[in-house]
Amino acid sequence: MRKLNEALAALKISGEAYDRGIDGEAIRLAGTLRVMFHANKRTQCVPLVEHLGIQEWEMLSSDAQHGDPMGFVSIKLDLASSTPVKAFPKLGDQFFPISISHWWLSQPIYRFQGREYFRCSLVRAAANKDGASHVDVSLDKFYEDMESGGKLLVLNGQNLVYPNLQAPYDQTKPQHCRNVHLAMLRQFSHEVLATASRYRWIEKLSTP
Repeated sequence: MRKLNEALAALKISGEAYDRGIDGEAIRLAGTLRVMFHANKRTQCVPLVEHLGIQEWEMLSSDAQHGDPMGFVSIKLDLASSTPVKAFPKLGDQFFPISISHWWLSQPIYRFQGREYFRCSLVRAAANKDGASHVDVSLDKFYEDMESGGKLLVLNGQNLVYPNLQAPYDQTKPQHCRNVHLAMLRQFSHEVLATASRYRWIEKLSTP
């Protein structure tokens, strides 16, 4: 129970820091999500939800099975910013209930080169290779694709005019919606916190 409280508190703290503009906190979110949900029989890694016996409880998902990042993020344009195209987590309170195991292992959240990827794929890639516990020389290709924002909105600013001002970004290059993976990790943490609150995880687990 104490570890669940600690994990939920960590999600809340890192999520609020991310919302204040500290993008790197999304990688911390990935580390906490991995502790909560990732199982590995080979290394005898048991996730927190399994320790607590709640791995088949219900979870709230932001997406209705579409497997598209737009189920989790919104894209905003800010032509006065050095990053004029940016993804933001949707947050909100519109959800679809599914089992925790489906939420973690088999609900598609991204498609790349004919393959589907799931929350477990993104969280492990961020946590295992991008800094939560280890930094790898090479990242997974789907993860790099999400990071580059190649599949989402791209701004071509060559024909935009800024009277008497210089554009705050390089107008000679397309401006991609980078770091969508970070916004998605933030949305996943929001789903967990919303679920724990709506279904009163702490109260239920405290009841004899």
